[in-house]
Amino acid sequence: MLTEEQIHDIAEHLDMGFNCYYHIHTKNIVKIPNNDLGDLDEEAYATEIEELEENFMEYRPVAKMSSVESFHMMEGFIETLDETNEVKEKLQEAITLKKPFRQFKDVLDNFLDTKELWRTFRQNVIMDWVRTQLPKTGGGRRN
Repeated sequence: MLTEEQIHDIAEHLDMGFNCYYHIHTKNIVKIPNNDLGDLDEEAYATEIEELEENFMEYRPVAKMSSVESFHMMEGFIETLDETNEVKEKLQEAITLKKPFRQFKDVLDNFLDTKELWRTFRQNVIMDWVRTQLPKTGGGRRN
């Protein structure tokens, strides 16, 4: 089983756009930037890439949340806010607009206390997300 520190590390890196993998026996974590944009500096991550290529059968990926799941996370956060919180209504409106993720972020940028609550909430949800993908005992999840 991975440690809470490893789970936290994976959650942070997934949130930053990294692909994360864990070794089913050693519990080693490998993180490389997501290559969706095609601009991965392979030299900077040569060691990590080589480790994955040489031992690909022993590593399991940890998937990032889909946009639908991320949207539900925003909805869940809004529900945690007190009805008297002035930001709640603004966030509820933001997620109904075009580009809801951007609108949500823009609202939070104007309310730093709520933005900090969001960061904590998001980190906890992503850590829970990571935990759901890990084996309960031994072995590894196959994707």
